[in-house]
Amino acid sequence: SQTRPCLVLPTAHGKVAVIIPNTSAKSMIASAWLAAHTRPGDVVFVADDPTLYTVLDLTNPTELPFITTTAYMRPEQIDRAVVELVRTPPRYVLWNDDFAQPGPDNDCLAPLRSLLHEQFVAVQKFSNGVQILAPVGPTGNPVPENFADEAVRSSSDR
Repeated sequence: SQTRPCLVLPTAHGKVAVIIPNTSAKSMIASAWLAAHTRPGDVVFVADDPTLYTVLDLTNPTELPFITTTAYMRPEQIDRAVVELVRTPPRYVLWNDDFAQPGPDNDCLAPLRSLLHEQFVAVQKFSNGVQILAPVGPTGNPVPENFADEAVRSSSDR
């Protein structure tokens, strides 16, 4: 029999077991972190796992359910997403290092990468290349300010 990764997340309505698609297994530990650090309705941009919006009752500030470095993603979609992220900054961004470098064909994520590099900072890094980013506030520290006195924290996840 086949087994798939499963994550039990606390939600506003009780615990939910989520079967993680193979493509999203990399972000499973970050998903648990988001569950512990967000509330229903929080604005969060999840780059690669749209199921988290539903499971955790999070609000996506963009029209994009996910991003990819392939030609499937159109430049005008990324341009709109950047405008939307500036207009409605998310509390957190779940970002995957797989998106850090241009993809093999027609990658159009450069404007999004620039925005995240200039206006967000990592508040949690996981050993699998997934990061949680938060907007940088006027003091240069991440928002929310509860991260202000802490360096980027790395998880000892597997």
